[in-house]
Amino acid sequence: MEEKVTEEFKADKNLKFSQKIEKANAMSSLQDLLLPMSIKQLKDIMVLDLAKAKGLL
Repeated sequence: MEEKVTEEFKADKNLKFSQKIEKANAMSSLQDLLLPMSIKQLKDIMVLDLAKAKGLL
């Protein structure tokens, strides 16, 4: 019985570790997507502000 409980505990511990890795990978992927999107949005805002300042809009 004790061996079975120990094995289940180890399996659960490995699962939690695996879930942490997956969460870290997901967060990294999200950052990889959001950064270029944010840069593009800032660039678009700067272009619009420049056009307004020059009286083009």
